[in-house]
Amino acid sequence: MVLKIPEKLLGVMTVLGSLLLNVLSGNIMNWGALLPYVTSYLSSTNSTVSSSLVYDTQPFSMVAEVLGAMIAPTLSKKLGVRLYLLLGGLLISVAYLLSSVISTPCLFVLVYSGFLGIGTGIICVSLVGSTSLSPKAKSLASSCLGTEVLV
Repeated sequence: MVLKIPEKLLGVMTVLGSLLLNVLSGNIMNWGALLPYVTSYLSSTNSTVSSSLVYDTQPFSMVAEVLGAMIAPTLSKKLGVRLYLLLGGLLISVAYLLSSVISTPCLFVLVYSGFLGIGTGIICVSLVGSTSLSPKAKSLASSCLGTEVLV
């Protein structure tokens, strides 16, 4: 027996899931707090690692985020809102998983910046796109977006 979820509930779940993904991806802005720990971790296996090399992760992440945001509308139209949110969340998850086992600084910068940046860019516009599932959820999406900005 297959349980059919009401369309209104799917819209609300998508908007709330989008909010959660946006909050979780917010740590791209906390790179200054993560920098000493990442530098320490990478320098434990490679003595030539400097904080200036590892700091390059944030600018590259921002560039990748813009690229992700640029392709998000196209992905949303081709894949649908739920699948493109899933793709963004998977890219962020892959960034964290791979970053935890990489010990080469340049590879770390590339993987963390690329996957996290593009994933974050894809989901950063998701609250706006998720209202297409349920036009009645526009007020909920606007409230969530306002709450996210305040957090």
